[in-house]
Amino acid sequence: MLGRTHTGLKGNDLGAGILVVLLVLVLNFCLVFNYSELIIFLTGLVFLFFLTYLLLKRREQLYYLLVFTVPLSVTFPVGEGNTLNGPSELICAFLSLYFLIVYLNGRTISKELIKHPLSILLLLDLLWMLITALGSQMPEVSIKRWIIRAVYLCVYYFMFSELFLKDIKRIPKLLIYYCLGLIVPMAYYLYQHQQIGFAIQGSTAFSRPFYNDHTVYGAVLVFFLPFLYYFTFRYVQNFTYRLFYILLAVFILAASFFSYSRAAWLSLLCAFAVYLVFKWKIKTRTIVLGLFALAIAGLVIGGSLMESFSRNKVKSHGGDVGQHFKSMTNISTDASNVERINRWKCAWRMFEDKPLMGFGPGTYQFYYGQFQVSSDLNYHSTYAGDKGHAHSEYLNYLSETGLPGLLIFLAILVMVGKTASLNIRRNYADKRTSNLTMVLYMGLITFYIHSFFNGFIESDKMAMPVFTSIAALVAIDIESKRAEAKMALN
Repeated sequence: MLGRTHTGLKGNDLGAGILVVLLVLVLNFCLVFNYSELIIFLTGLVFLFFLTYLLLKRREQLYYLLVFTVPLSVTFPVGEGNTLNGPSELICAFLSLYFLIVYLNGRTISKELIKHPLSILLLLDLLWMLITALGSQMPEVSIKRWIIRAVYLCVYYFMFSELFLKDIKRIPKLLIYYCLGLIVPMAYYLYQHQQIGFAIQGSTAFSRPFYNDHTVYGAVLVFFLPFLYYFTFRYVQNFTYRLFYILLAVFILAASFFSYSRAAWLSLLCAFAVYLVFKWKIKTRTIVLGLFALAIAGLVIGGSLMESFSRNKVKSHGGDVGQHFKSMTNISTDASNVERINRWKCAWRMFEDKPLMGFGPGTYQFYYGQFQVSSDLNYHSTYAGDKGHAHSEYLNYLSETGLPGLLIFLAILVMVGKTASLNIRRNYADKRTSNLTMVLYMGLITFYIHSFFNGFIESDKMAMPVFTSIAALVAIDIESKRAEAKMALN
């Protein structure tokens, strides 16, 4: 399905690319350094005209622009108590409005797409979010959160799925724009970091203003590492382009290391383990038996493991990288881990209080404080509601949307795995498509593993790669079924 002639990005994209970079950087510079409202308005007006032109004349380029600007966007205040990532979320809102107008005027989504199990599950997730938002403890907060999710789903899933179904080769081309957009944030982070000698302590804030936290920055970097390896060594044929992307891959690998995100490192190791499962063609039955054996072993030695973890006094953000990684199991004195466990316990208590509907999307930060107990508190703890996430995508779903919300999310996870697995094996003869499916799934594995420790799906920095990768898997699945149907007819 994927041809072998592509050598990189087209040269005629260069002028538009330079213009985009300049516009994005000027707009972000104005927002970060609080330039006058007139300058921001004029820059934004030029940007709006440019978006309108692309939408009407070169819509595919607008999609690439959106993806490129996601890692470059910065957060700025909008009204009272609200924020927006600009310009990416502005472009996303612009496209979702177009999507709504077009489909209200009679255009239909492909039946193959709308009937796909992942589409059904994602829409069910959106529907349940709406139901819980309407019954939320803070409806205005939850409805805003629901609107954001709906916008992400419209653009990153449905619009991108239709783009990919027109030509599967657009999948790697679209995703590489995110990697290119990462160059400026990575350079900024590493420049700041080298001023303190790449020390662990004090480095967590250097990802701002592009990424609000070093953990989401690290999560995004490892998400794209498998894809970038595929793109460089399995997709690009031209030597000059390949050399450039090798350098970019090394840059992202170094940046992911210096992000000092322990969960990101762990998630990448897990993704590599999944790769080995497919590489060695380990049967599903063997995997299930292995997981069952691990579960039994966990029950048997769980007590001694917890005792060992309790004795671990190594703290994160010290001066040694090895100790920083080892501190993951320090559940007694490492403040970061202790606070994470505190948040997990609060999420579970919130679920026990409202097991069916939860407290409503986006409300965890406003209610978890009252579910804390004094023995769990540490200097990271707060009752103010200004550090609010459950530090787990799974527990956040549980506390905010109840048990049905978590079950739907888990069903999406399982269906992603099933779809990826079927298409990796189905396309063994077509190495390019099989390899692309593999690296897309590896990226999603890093997200699902990281989701045990953090939650980023409400940020466009992570929502874009997650929903776009799912869209790409669905497009590959549909195209593979079409190819099988044609062969059956012949």
